[in-house]
Amino acid sequence: DVYKRQDMGIPQFQTVGYWIPFDLAFSVGHVLGLPPWVTERVFIAAVMITGLWGFTRLADALQIGRPLFRVLGGVAYVFAPVMLTRVGWQTPFAMGAALLPWILLPLVHGAQSGSPRRAAARSAVAVLLIGGANAAVTLAVLPAPLIYLLTRGRGPRRARLLAWWCLTVPMATLWWLVGLYFYARYAPDVLAYTEQVEATVRFTPLFEVLRGTADWVMRLGAIDPAGTFFVTRRLAVLGTAALAAVGLAGLSRRNLPERNFLLLTLLAGVAAVGGGFGGAIGNPLADGYVSMLEGPLTAFRNVFKFQPLIALPLTLGVVNGLSGCTDSGAVQRTLGLASPVWRS
Repeated sequence: DVYKRQDMGIPQFQTVGYWIPFDLAFSVGHVLGLPPWVTERVFIAAVMITGLWGFTRLADALQIGRPLFRVLGGVAYVFAPVMLTRVGWQTPFAMGAALLPWILLPLVHGAQSGSPRRAAARSAVAVLLIGGANAAVTLAVLPAPLIYLLTRGRGPRRARLLAWWCLTVPMATLWWLVGLYFYARYAPDVLAYTEQVEATVRFTPLFEVLRGTADWVMRLGAIDPAGTFFVTRRLAVLGTAALAAVGLAGLSRRNLPERNFLLLTLLAGVAAVGGGFGGAIGNPLADGYVSMLEGPLTAFRNVFKFQPLIALPLTLGVVNGLSGCTDSGAVQRTLGLASPVWRS
């Protein structure tokens, strides 16, 4: 009934947030005379390539692992459940994961040299490109860059970079925050008629959280065939579990660059996604967290939106772990990694 009355003056739900990049991309496709299905597939491919390229460049900037494994890590990142299960049918949900490396990359460079203002502005542009089709998706990835900035050494550069980033990011989201404010103030409360917290936290034990399959939508069968594959097929379960184990091993290595940042980001993601799972093997404070998700944090009740905070550090851990397995000269010669082109 709410949606049937939209043509009678009710503010439309989140339509403003689609202007960038979705409406922009399909408008370009329309001008070029492309069929919508072609534009759609080109856009999906662009999102996947953006995530892969951004991950590889971020691993380069952080100097994690060997170049070969950085590229392979990028492939693993964009084919992780957080990306693959949503990019085709709910693309706004995948935008946060695809652009999180690009949000961080300018900050990594800006923390070392160059203009802090320019670095913060470039990071904010990446935030802008996530769009506002789903505000929680955009906001859910922002703890990662904030943690990165707070783990820098104290000094005037960190202070300027943090100040400029805290100024430019709100400016980059203002175009859809204003519309969201008016919708929240004058439109019907659709959150009361959508998924409930009991459903969204039901499948968030630590095992599912770490392998990236804590999304309740993955259990809906034909609605999400890719998600169903990840939660029902033995090979997919074993593969994602093995990658998570390698990632944790890589994060535990003392030679890992930016170890504190990556571990804190991982812990923040695990707490956000899995904090509502109680019971003997769950969070003892789960009831309090669930109450917050049912109250002031209801916009974030789909806790799977925080999954990029887990996927990014875990995959960087995979890169570091696999690179560590090839440290011996014999292994490098066997795999062809002794060549200068693959040396980090």
